[in-house]
Amino acid sequence: EYARVCKPKCIVYISSLEVYGTVTDDEHSLTEDCQGYLDIADVRSSYPMAKRAAECMCHAYVSEYGVPVRIARLAQTFGAGVDKTDNRVFAQFARCVINNQDIVLHTNGLLKRSYCYTTDAISAILYILLKGKDGEIYNVANEKTYISIIDMAKFVCKEFNHKIRPVIQIKDGMGYSPDTKLRLDTTKLKNLGWNSRFGLREMFENLIKWLEYCD
Repeated sequence: EYARVCKPKCIVYISSLEVYGTVTDDEHSLTEDCQGYLDIADVRSSYPMAKRAAECMCHAYVSEYGVPVRIARLAQTFGAGVDKTDNRVFAQFARCVINNQDIVLHTNGLLKRSYCYTTDAISAILYILLKGKDGEIYNVANEKTYISIIDMAKFVCKEFNHKIRPVIQIKDGMGYSPDTKLRLDTTKLKNLGWNSRFGLREMFENLIKWLEYCD
């Protein structure tokens, strides 16, 4: 509403890959027009449902008032600068490397998703801001980072600390995301001239160095 009144040149709304909901088939990567299942009776669905509602509001304001909104649909994003108390899996894995502790998973680790390095995400947002089209949605991810949680745990142990290993200890009721396969297609964003620069190893290497520095 503020943008409708003040008429900025452009707005980028930061959305999330979680709007795709539960997807079980990753034979084809997810383009921006895809939709997965969301159980509205699941408490955790409040986050992706809210993101869907916000995206819908963006489109409504573009259509009715011509507000210049574009949408950046980010993969899970991390790198140097993450808060040292962050509790997402990548931060937990990095702390396990630093502290020589086994990586304990409370699920089977079958959830798969794409990731993006922080500065890559920032540059993508700027590309969308400067070159994107009003009302369009753009996936933001490094397509080469698509990996399951369990395989990420194995990767981190192999690359950064051979003394630790993944240990599965199933624990229900923790509010984790359902097992889903969110392999994002970034063709639309690449067509604007953007490309990711940082792979999964560099992402973790910089994150680990950062957390060591914070300590």
